[in-house]
Amino acid sequence: MRRDPLPWLLVLCLALLGGVAWLTQNPESPVLDRLAEWPGIGPAAKWFRETYRAPPPANPAEPEIEYVVVGPRQERDEAGGATRAENTSRPMGRAWVRAGTELREGPDPDSAVIETLTGIRTMALVESRGEWRRVSRVGIHGMLTEGWVHRAELAEPSADELWPLAATPPADEILAEARGLMGDDAREVPCGPFRLLVDIEGPLVEHCPRLAGQLDDLYARRTGLRPAGDPAEVILLFRSDGAYLVFRARTSAGNVRHAFAAPAQGFIAVATADRPVRRIQAAMVHELVHLLNRRYLGPALPSWLEEGLAEEMAMSRIAEDGTLAPATLSRWETGPAAARIVGGGEMALGTLRARMRRGELPTLEALVRLDR
Repeated sequence: MRRDPLPWLLVLCLALLGGVAWLTQNPESPVLDRLAEWPGIGPAAKWFRETYRAPPPANPAEPEIEYVVVGPRQERDEAGGATRAENTSRPMGRAWVRAGTELREGPDPDSAVIETLTGIRTMALVESRGEWRRVSRVGIHGMLTEGWVHRAELAEPSADELWPLAATPPADEILAEARGLMGDDAREVPCGPFRLLVDIEGPLVEHCPRLAGQLDDLYARRTGLRPAGDPAEVILLFRSDGAYLVFRARTSAGNVRHAFAAPAQGFIAVATADRPVRRIQAAMVHELVHLLNRRYLGPALPSWLEEGLAEEMAMSRIAEDGTLAPATLSRWETGPAAARIVGGGEMALGTLRARMRRGELPTLEALVRLDR
């Protein structure tokens, strides 16, 4: 008896449509690199990638913030009409800004605070008005943060401020804020050398002691360095994205990630929601390495090095029990079969190789000159 081929054709069509849909969201996939080498469909694969790939960033050889002229900024009245144009000038260089500095909307101590900086860093000087300076920086996701600070906050740091620093435990107000947002399920448990404040149960909590407890030893063996003191920070794991977003908005203005570290304030925060366990564990490792960087290398690393150290460790494979294998590459998957999302170190390596072949990577000289 001959079988009806129609169901198999439908399954094949659905699989092809699902694959095409996935590739539209992942145009850097190595799959397209392989298809581009096939005769016949190679040009179509190249056209597909160019069509769905995000526009490349501006040439990074010159850091934009150093050379761009900040254009006129319009102040508006309550009706929305422009009342006057404020002339601004070319950035005047860079200056050190201390941790805890408050960026204000205007050159006035009574002006609203835009952001309180959580770490010591350099920022571009944009404008001078009496005792006040307007400074700016480009965030890790390309967002511009700008505000006014009193010139007394722009002092050159001492050597002691740039050397490795001992861990800082979080303020009681920070922990109270997190507990209030977590609700009745909030509890504090040990997690290796750290404390864990959490409102969930399951493998993330069960394997946290092993995951976090091995990092200091791994970091010391890989770098040959000794830390400044012992860990004293807290890990905050939020079950709800909503609670995490409120906490993030109140403690880390301008942040857009589902996890972040505040080494100077003594905590990391991670939103778990329904994300894969391996992905959350990788995020925890990434943020915990930021805490280690402060104790082993200092609080003012160049951002490419600060983020590179954290990402390299986080891209390693993590076993079922939380054991991390440095110098390996992870892989995680999530989502339905028709729209599977794949991530981790293996995918990052594929993207890196593809961009190397296309000559899209900056030189080392350009990399170290970039702003954050």
